[in-house]
Amino acid sequence: MGRFAEALADAQRLASGDARGIIVDTLQIMAVPDFTPEEIKALRHAAKMPQRLFAQCLGVTQKSVEAWEGGRSHPDGAARRLLGLLRNDPDFFHKVGIFRHERTDYTTTYVHKTHHLRTSEEGSTIIH
Repeated sequence: MGRFAEALADAQRLASGDARGIIVDTLQIMAVPDFTPEEIKALRHAAKMPQRLFAQCLGVTQKSVEAWEGGRSHPDGAARRLLGLLRNDPDFFHKVGIFRHERTDYTTTYVHKTHHLRTSEEGSTIIH
């Protein structure tokens, strides 16, 4: 018997109330969460992001984030789903590759010359 036929036979047995020997996996999609303006702002602060960067990570405009935090509008379902994932894990954007964080270490001491650039009609001149 093929897999489809087996699955159909199992479904018929389940429908008749006989579940012996059958394993059923159930997938439950969680409801899309709602957020208050204060919760949205708290999520952004927990992620340590200014509104502009937060908006870019969510794929919306900065004005949208400002409006959500100000209570003038509400995020749509897709944005709310992302906010829910962010609520569960403040590092969500970083972990899924929405942005990359690089650190440059300028603590090493080095000596350098300061150059000043003076521009005139004849062109640029570097003054040491």
